[in-house]
Amino acid sequence: MNHLFGQELLKYMGNYKFFIAIENAVCNDYMTEKLWRAIQVGTVPIYFGSPLIRDWLPNNKSAILLEDFPTPELLSQHLHYLLNNDTAYEEYLEHKTLGIISNQKLIDEITSRPFQTDLAKAAKAFECFICEKVHNKSKTINIVTKKHYDCQTPTSALTLSVNPKNPWLQFMKQAKSMVDQTYREIWDPNTTYRQTNTRWWYFWG
Repeated sequence: MNHLFGQELLKYMGNYKFFIAIENAVCNDYMTEKLWRAIQVGTVPIYFGSPLIRDWLPNNKSAILLEDFPTPELLSQHLHYLLNNDTAYEEYLEHKTLGIISNQKLIDEITSRPFQTDLAKAAKAFECFICEKVHNKSKTINIVTKKHYDCQTPTSALTLSVNPKNPWLQFMKQAKSMVDQTYREIWDPNTTYRQTNTRWWYFWG
């Protein structure tokens, strides 16, 4: 994990015009280093993942989104077009080469929370936020609900349809069952101290 942004890896990635960035899950707020590394080094990511990714890209040509190409053939044609047209290809890198960042939502977010561009600073800011809440005995309650676990049924990056043999379908079914069990325990009127019946370690182990 300490090498996700290692210089050797970034230098290696920077040798290529394109980088395939396919997330492990399709969730609104799940965007990982698979995308951001490519953005950082100045290669063009071919992305499949969060449906909200357009909200966070520097501009509307910072990545090639698989959802824009109904078939692999159409994607292949587009990639060959960019390989043979330097001007068209370089439009995808203007956020790096010319500093053109036209996504106002991204600008506003970074302006209001500049620490988010550094993982270590983001972690420290979050820890400080928690400590301040505890120290000030804040009574404001923010609860993570089931709505935050909004991952879609896994779809193939090639066919954009559900693969019934995908093992993640079973994992999601098990996880949902465990979440439901956890909710039942939380809302159980019995307040006697007792051990949970939900075995998360078994699922993830």
